[in-house]
Amino acid sequence: MKKILLSCVILAMTACGGSSGGDDDNSVSSSSVSSSSSSLASSSSSSLASSSSSSSFDPECPQGKHIVGYFPSWQGDVQDIQYQYLTHIMYSFVLPNDNGSLQALDDDSIAELGDLVLLAHAQDVKVGIALGGWNDGDDSAFVELASNSETRATFVSNIIDFVVQHNLDGVDMDWEYPSTNDEAEDYTALMTELRAALDELSGDKFLTAAVIAQGDWNGQYIQSAVFDQVDFFNIMAYDEYQAINHSTLAYATTSIDYWENRGLSREKTVLGVPFYARPSWATYSSYVDADPANACTDSVGDNYYNGIPTIRIKSELANDRVCGMMMWELSQDTHDETSLLKAMWEVVAGQELSYICD
Repeated sequence: MKKILLSCVILAMTACGGSSGGDDDNSVSSSSVSSSSSSLASSSSSSLASSSSSSSFDPECPQGKHIVGYFPSWQGDVQDIQYQYLTHIMYSFVLPNDNGSLQALDDDSIAELGDLVLLAHAQDVKVGIALGGWNDGDDSAFVELASNSETRATFVSNIIDFVVQHNLDGVDMDWEYPSTNDEAEDYTALMTELRAALDELSGDKFLTAAVIAQGDWNGQYIQSAVFDQVDFFNIMAYDEYQAINHSTLAYATTSIDYWENRGLSREKTVLGVPFYARPSWATYSSYVDADPANACTDSVGDNYYNGIPTIRIKSELANDRVCGMMMWELSQDTHDETSLLKAMWEVVAGQELSYICD
């Protein structure tokens, strides 16, 4: 009965707004979220990722339910990451050159990545390298290297060497974004060749991609042929174009709709959420540090983010329709009872909610 009531809340909310969002789209009652229950029972992050655990097995998510966090090289401390609530961490970013070589990480980043791998693997959390990122909208290196079979091969070879050298578990492609028909073809070729090369390594290496939320920008240039090459897509259901509230429940729902209608399977779909506000770009943690009550709302002044109630109901949406959650990014979270990552994990793992908003 609780599950039915929550589904009614979701349906009622999404019926009130379109993809452009609005203040009311994210207004979620914490009491309705607190009374919800999840069909997934698990007590650790590793059991979320493993389909061998009968308690966490979901036939529609045969590889488990993923909780994916990006960790940037330029901020945060790997010692502060709450590994117990994660299945995957994407270290961000390694940038390509147009000849297929990689821009080198500095010594501090290399040491940090090594520490991250050791700490994550100790808790059965997988670590991948994220390639690219927004990079001020400059994806020219990807465009150039992917257009030529020789530079594609060089790039793939360099990525494989990087994965092996740093004992990584996989690769996350973050080319933002292919934007022409030719680039779409080249993206597909690059992902296909990278998948084949990863499959030659031992240890079942993953290939994922961060993708735009919908087709109203460049999502249409990620061809459906890529779906077979990836373990899953991380859907960036935030930064909605020209929206005052950039990451509403309605936007999350229509983003899932878009990729589902494109033919992406549930098991290969992961819903992304932000740990920051727009237009300020301030972190969730900074707002909570200023006033703990901000953990239970979605705005401070004219700046919009996702507080605990909204993260919980988006996590319920993910439980119902996809196979996991992703966030940008881990260093923007708190590390106490107000943690968004913890709130997310409790819903996905079917745990009792530890922090109740008034």
